[in-house]
Amino acid sequence: MHHSSSNTDQPEGFIGAQILRLPQVCRVTGLGRSMIYQLEAERRFPCRVRIGARAVGWVESEVQSWVAGRIQHHRAAPGPCMSHRSPLPSSEHATLTGQVPPFPGPR
Repeated sequence: MHHSSSNTDQPEGFIGAQILRLPQVCRVTGLGRSMIYQLEAERRFPCRVRIGARAVGWVESEVQSWVAGRIQHHRAAPGPCMSHRSPLPSSEHATLTGQVPPFPGPR
């Protein structure tokens, strides 16, 4: 006999909910550990949830909403897409613009 569980078996908001650990949150947001904790302390990032005696995580949907909000805020801002600085590391930028840096030969 097949038993089908209904959605009422799960707490509200549980369906599809996942907990992300810190390395995953860093990957999803592009932020470092310190910045995540700083933004959280300033109430500008989702709060973590306790998942064990010494373990915490973040609700994936909340982190994704935060990322979507950052993208939306960025796209709504007037002005150029990027700052005036090159998005490439300086050595790549120099190479592409013909300003090749000196070769760091043997010393």
